[in-house]
Amino acid sequence: MRLKGKTAIITGTAGGIGRACALEFVREGARVALWDIDDAGMNETAKLVGAPEDCIALRTDISSEDNVCQSLAAVMRKFGQVDILFNNAALNRNFKPALETTDADWDAELNVTLKGAFRCCRAVLPHMLPRGAGVILFTASYLAFVALPGMLAYCVAKGGVLQLARGLAVDYSPKGIRVNVIAPGPVDTPVMDAVRDVPGFIDGVVAKTLVGRLARPEEIARVAVFLASEDASYVTGTVVTVDGGSLARLG
Repeated sequence: MRLKGKTAIITGTAGGIGRACALEFVREGARVALWDIDDAGMNETAKLVGAPEDCIALRTDISSEDNVCQSLAAVMRKFGQVDILFNNAALNRNFKPALETTDADWDAELNVTLKGAFRCCRAVLPHMLPRGAGVILFTASYLAFVALPGMLAYCVAKGGVLQLARGLAVDYSPKGIRVNVIAPGPVDTPVMDAVRDVPGFIDGVVAKTLVGRLARPEEIARVAVFLASEDASYVTGTVVTVDGGSLARLG
Protein backbone atom coordinates (compact mmCIF):
# COMPACT_ATOMS: atom_id res chain seq x y z
CA MET A 1 0.00 0.00 0.00
CA ARG A 2 1.61 3.19 -1.24
CA LEU A 3 0.18 5.57 1.38
CA LYS A 4 0.38 3.37 4.47
CA GLY A 5 0.86 5.41 7.64
CA LYS A 6 0.10 8.72 5.93
CA THR A 7 -2.60 11.21 6.92
CA ALA A 8 -4.29 13.16 4.15
CA ILE A 9 -6.64 16.14 4.25
CA ILE A 10 -8.84 16.20 1.15
CA THR A 11 -11.13 19.17 0.48
CA GLY A 12 -14.30 18.92 -1.56
CA THR A 13 -15.16 15.34 -0.62
CA ALA A 14 -18.97 15.34 -0.91
CA GLY A 15 -18.77 13.57 -4.26
CA GLY A 16 -17.00 13.38 -7.58
CA ILE A 17 -13.21 13.56 -7.64
CA GLY A 18 -12.89 14.26 -3.91
CA ARG A 19 -14.94 11.21 -2.95
CA ALA A 20 -13.06 8.99 -5.38
CA CYS A 21 -9.73 10.23 -4.01
CA ALA A 22 -10.78 9.61 -0.41
CA LEU A 23 -11.73 6.03 -1.21
CA GLU A 24 -8.57 5.42 -3.23
CA PHE A 25 -6.32 6.94 -0.56
CA VAL A 26 -7.81 4.71 2.13
CA ARG A 27 -7.42 1.66 -0.10
CA GLU A 28 -3.74 2.60 -0.36
CA GLY A 29 -3.40 2.71 3.43
CA ALA A 30 -3.93 6.40 4.25
CA ARG A 31 -6.00 7.94 7.01
CA VAL A 32 -8.20 10.69 5.58
CA ALA A 33 -9.79 13.88 6.84
CA LEU A 34 -12.78 14.81 4.70
CA TRP A 35 -13.47 18.55 4.43
CA ASP A 36 -16.60 19.95 2.76
CA ILE A 37 -19.56 22.25 3.41
CA ASP A 38 -21.99 19.63 2.06
CA ASP A 39 -22.61 17.59 5.20
CA ALA A 40 -24.84 15.00 3.57
CA GLY A 41 -22.48 14.25 0.70
CA MET A 42 -19.40 14.27 2.90
CA ASN A 43 -21.01 11.93 5.45
CA GLU A 44 -21.99 9.59 2.64
CA THR A 45 -18.34 9.52 1.57
CA ALA A 46 -17.38 8.69 5.16
CA LYS A 47 -19.85 5.80 5.13
CA LEU A 48 -18.34 4.51 1.90
CA VAL A 49 -14.88 4.67 3.48
CA GLY A 50 -16.30 2.48 6.22
CA ALA A 51 -13.32 2.76 8.58
CA PRO A 52 -14.01 5.34 11.32
CA GLU A 53 -10.58 4.81 12.82
CA ASP A 54 -9.07 5.96 9.53
CA CYS A 55 -11.51 8.75 8.64
CA ILE A 56 -12.83 11.98 10.10
CA ALA A 57 -15.48 14.12 8.39
CA LEU A 58 -15.38 17.81 9.23
CA ARG A 59 -17.71 20.48 7.93
CA THR A 60 -15.18 22.98 6.65
CA ASP A 61 -15.73 26.22 4.78
CA ILE A 62 -12.36 26.96 3.23
CA SER A 63 -13.43 30.56 2.62
CA SER A 64 -13.13 31.03 6.39
CA GLU A 65 -9.67 31.20 7.96
CA ASP A 66 -11.08 30.38 11.40
CA ASN A 67 -12.97 27.36 10.10
CA VAL A 68 -9.88 25.99 8.35
CA CYS A 69 -7.83 26.33 11.54
CA GLN A 70 -10.55 24.69 13.65
CA SER A 71 -10.78 21.72 11.29
CA LEU A 72 -7.01 21.37 11.15
CA ALA A 73 -6.87 21.30 14.95
CA ALA A 74 -9.45 18.49 14.94
CA VAL A 75 -7.34 16.53 12.44
CA MET A 76 -4.26 16.94 14.59
CA ARG A 77 -6.15 15.78 17.69
CA LYS A 78 -7.31 12.61 15.93
CA PHE A 79 -4.28 11.69 13.84
CA GLY A 80 -1.41 13.75 15.25
CA GLN A 81 0.06 14.68 11.86
CA VAL A 82 -0.68 15.81 8.31
CA ASP A 83 1.39 14.30 5.50
CA ILE A 84 -0.75 15.19 2.48
CA LEU A 85 -2.96 18.17 1.71
CA PHE A 86 -5.11 17.75 -1.37
CA ASN A 87 -6.74 21.04 -2.36
CA ASN A 88 -9.58 19.70 -4.45
CA ALA A 89 -12.50 21.97 -3.49
CA ALA A 90 -13.80 24.56 -5.94
CA LEU A 91 -16.93 26.64 -6.22
CA ASN A 92 -17.88 25.37 -9.71
CA ARG A 93 -20.89 27.66 -9.88
CA ASN A 94 -20.32 30.95 -11.69
CA PHE A 95 -20.33 29.75 -15.28
CA LYS A 96 -20.94 33.11 -16.97
CA PRO A 97 -19.33 35.35 -19.59
CA ALA A 98 -17.63 38.57 -18.50
CA LEU A 99 -20.56 40.95 -18.87
CA GLU A 100 -22.79 38.72 -16.75
CA THR A 101 -20.17 38.17 -14.04
CA THR A 102 -20.77 40.41 -11.03
CA ASP A 103 -18.17 41.40 -8.47
CA ALA A 104 -19.89 38.98 -6.08
CA ASP A 105 -19.61 36.13 -8.60
CA TRP A 106 -15.93 36.88 -9.21
CA ASP A 107 -15.07 37.21 -5.53
CA ALA A 108 -16.94 34.05 -4.57
CA GLU A 109 -15.20 31.92 -7.21
CA LEU A 110 -11.71 33.14 -6.35
CA ASN A 111 -12.31 33.13 -2.60
CA VAL A 112 -13.05 29.41 -2.62
CA THR A 113 -11.18 27.96 -5.58
CA LEU A 114 -7.96 29.96 -5.27
CA LYS A 115 -7.79 31.81 -1.95
CA GLY A 116 -9.39 28.90 -0.10
CA ALA A 117 -6.63 26.59 -1.31
CA PHE A 118 -4.04 29.16 -0.22
CA ARG A 119 -5.62 29.33 3.25
CA CYS A 120 -5.37 25.56 3.60
CA CYS A 121 -1.72 25.57 2.54
CA ARG A 122 -0.84 28.38 4.91
CA ALA A 123 -2.46 26.47 7.78
CA VAL A 124 -0.90 23.08 7.03
CA LEU A 125 2.65 24.05 6.06
CA PRO A 126 3.78 24.80 9.65
CA HIS A 127 2.94 21.18 10.52
CA MET A 128 4.92 19.78 7.58
CA LEU A 129 8.02 21.94 7.69
CA PRO A 130 9.44 20.78 11.07
CA ARG A 131 9.37 17.21 9.75
CA GLY A 132 10.96 18.20 6.44
CA ALA A 133 8.39 16.18 4.51
CA GLY A 134 4.96 16.58 3.01
CA VAL A 135 2.91 16.60 -0.16
CA ILE A 136 0.54 19.30 -1.37
CA LEU A 137 -1.71 18.55 -4.33
CA PHE A 138 -4.18 20.72 -6.21
CA THR A 139 -7.01 19.97 -8.58
CA ALA A 140 -6.86 22.54 -11.37
CA SER A 141 -8.40 21.91 -14.79
CA TYR A 142 -7.50 21.80 -18.44
CA LEU A 143 -9.40 25.10 -18.43
CA ALA A 144 -6.40 26.60 -16.66
CA PHE A 145 -4.70 26.40 -20.08
CA VAL A 146 -7.58 27.01 -22.49
CA ALA A 147 -10.98 28.65 -22.10
CA LEU A 148 -14.51 27.64 -22.92
CA PRO A 149 -17.25 30.20 -23.51
CA GLY A 150 -19.08 31.51 -20.47
CA MET A 151 -16.69 30.27 -17.79
CA LEU A 152 -14.50 33.30 -17.17
CA ALA A 153 -14.16 33.38 -13.36
CA TYR A 154 -13.71 29.61 -13.18
CA CYS A 155 -10.96 29.61 -15.81
CA VAL A 156 -9.14 32.49 -14.10
CA ALA A 157 -9.36 30.79 -10.70
CA LYS A 158 -8.00 27.52 -12.06
CA GLY A 159 -5.20 29.35 -13.86
CA GLY A 160 -4.31 30.96 -10.55
CA VAL A 161 -4.13 27.53 -8.94
CA LEU A 162 -1.29 26.63 -11.30
CA GLN A 163 0.77 29.63 -10.25
CA LEU A 164 -0.05 29.11 -6.58
CA ALA A 165 1.32 25.59 -6.82
CA ARG A 166 4.43 26.64 -8.73
CA GLY A 167 5.19 29.39 -6.23
CA LEU A 168 4.77 27.02 -3.30
CA ALA A 169 7.00 24.46 -4.99
CA VAL A 170 9.75 27.02 -5.49
CA ASP A 171 9.55 28.13 -1.85
CA TYR A 172 9.13 24.78 -0.13
CA SER A 173 10.40 21.89 -2.26
CA PRO A 174 13.97 22.58 -1.03
CA LYS A 175 12.55 22.03 2.47
CA GLY A 176 11.06 18.64 1.65
CA ILE A 177 7.53 19.62 0.59
CA ARG A 178 6.53 18.40 -2.86
CA VAL A 179 3.81 20.43 -4.61
CA ASN A 180 2.00 19.31 -7.74
CA VAL A 181 -1.18 19.87 -9.73
CA ILE A 182 -3.61 17.55 -11.44
CA ALA A 183 -5.44 19.18 -14.35
CA PRO A 184 -8.39 17.00 -15.29
CA GLY A 185 -10.33 17.34 -18.48
CA PRO A 186 -14.10 16.83 -18.45
CA VAL A 187 -15.03 14.40 -15.69
CA ASP A 188 -18.38 12.70 -15.12
CA THR A 189 -19.17 14.22 -11.72
CA PRO A 190 -22.16 16.05 -10.20
CA VAL A 191 -20.58 19.33 -11.37
CA MET A 192 -21.62 18.30 -14.87
CA ASP A 193 -25.25 18.36 -13.75
CA ALA A 194 -25.18 22.17 -14.00
CA VAL A 195 -24.54 21.96 -17.74
CA ARG A 196 -25.95 18.53 -18.59
CA ASP A 197 -29.17 20.05 -19.92
CA VAL A 198 -27.42 22.73 -21.98
CA PRO A 199 -27.97 21.58 -25.55
CA GLY A 200 -24.79 20.18 -27.05
CA PHE A 201 -22.49 21.08 -24.11
CA ILE A 202 -21.53 17.57 -23.00
CA ASP A 203 -21.26 16.32 -26.57
CA GLY A 204 -19.11 19.36 -27.36
CA VAL A 205 -16.55 18.80 -24.60
CA VAL A 206 -16.43 15.06 -25.30
CA ALA A 207 -15.78 15.78 -28.97
CA LYS A 208 -12.74 17.83 -27.94
CA THR A 209 -11.16 14.80 -26.22
CA LEU A 210 -9.19 12.22 -28.17
CA VAL A 211 -10.69 9.26 -26.32
CA GLY A 212 -14.30 10.20 -26.95
CA ARG A 213 -15.73 10.16 -23.41
CA LEU A 214 -15.79 11.86 -20.03
CA ALA A 215 -13.25 10.75 -17.45
CA ARG A 216 -14.33 8.66 -14.47
CA PRO A 217 -13.47 10.18 -11.06
CA GLU A 218 -11.44 7.13 -10.10
CA GLU A 219 -9.14 7.76 -13.07
CA ILE A 220 -8.20 11.08 -11.50
CA ALA A 221 -7.87 9.48 -8.06
CA ARG A 222 -5.28 6.97 -9.26
CA VAL A 223 -3.09 9.81 -10.53
CA ALA A 224 -3.50 11.58 -7.18
CA VAL A 225 -2.30 8.47 -5.33
CA PHE A 226 0.79 8.34 -7.52
CA LEU A 227 1.64 12.00 -6.90
CA ALA A 228 1.06 11.64 -3.15
CA SER A 229 3.25 8.55 -2.90
CA GLU A 230 6.99 7.96 -2.88
CA ASP A 231 6.64 6.73 -6.46
CA ALA A 232 6.63 10.45 -7.31
CA SER A 233 9.52 11.38 -5.02
CA TYR A 234 11.28 13.37 -7.79
CA VAL A 235 8.13 15.08 -9.05
CA THR A 236 7.44 18.61 -7.85
CA GLY A 237 6.36 21.94 -9.27
CA THR A 238 4.60 20.33 -12.21
CA VAL A 239 1.16 19.77 -13.68
CA VAL A 240 -0.15 16.37 -14.73
CA THR A 241 -2.96 16.71 -17.24
CA VAL A 242 -5.54 13.93 -17.18
CA ASP A 243 -7.70 15.23 -19.98
CA GLY A 244 -8.23 12.46 -22.49
CA GLY A 245 -6.05 14.35 -24.95
CA SER A 246 -8.13 17.56 -24.90
CA LEU A 247 -5.13 19.88 -24.77
CA ALA A 248 -3.44 18.06 -27.62
CA ARG A 249 -6.42 19.07 -29.72
CA LEU A 250 -7.17 22.48 -28.23
CA GLY A 251 -3.78 23.98 -27.66
